[in-house]
Amino acid sequence: MPLDLTNNCNPITGAINLIPNCDALVKKGGLGKGVYIGSVADVDAYTVDPTTKALTTLVMKEGKTLRYMSGKRYKNSSTMGNTQTENGALFQHGITFNAYISTQAEKETLELYAGADDLFIISQLNSGPFEAHGLVGKRGFAEGMTMTSTGGSGTAAADASNQVLTFAGEEDKLPVYVEFGADTAAILGYLDALVDTAEAPAAAA
Repeated sequence: MPLDLTNNCNPITGAINLIPNCDALVKKGGLGKGVYIGSVADVDAYTVDPTTKALTTLVMKEGKTLRYMSGKRYKNSSTMGNTQTENGALFQHGITFNAYISTQAEKETLELYAGADDLFIISQLNSGPFEAHGLVGKRGFAEGMTMTSTGGSGTAAADASNQVLTFAGEEDKLPVYVEFGADTAAILGYLDALVDTAEAPAAAA
């Protein structure tokens, strides 16, 4: 019996040849020491470049801002992948961030993140590009990510004493690249302008 290919709901039209350049072949791993975090519900609009498909603008609702989290370099990471369901592919978005806290206000901030179910994060890869997790979907806003955490004091003086935050979600797209400007400084400036001025990072690196 011949294959019935009349109902091809997911053609690969538009796919390109995957021939990695040198940047892709030798890029450094890991994330930078800081990330920007927000709630999808607080975003008014965003735009995606029709050619590059990268995120090019982000507009927050009136009175809504991003927050910034800073930690240590080579302690944070991102993950992405996909699984297949009977309704098509789902793409996993994940960020693991090592948070170092010393005040009650910082603990209560983590409690707020733990209670949210629509978080997104914009982070910079140590290889240079920025990515947005949990924000952009194929048909508008993504559903966002939720946060879980583990950690504590450790036992010995030299043990880790931080909280490991894990942000995870499933969307209909992989995380998207962010191009808010021509270079790293421009992108960081764009993001810093969206951070609450009372909480703006001293050095968003």
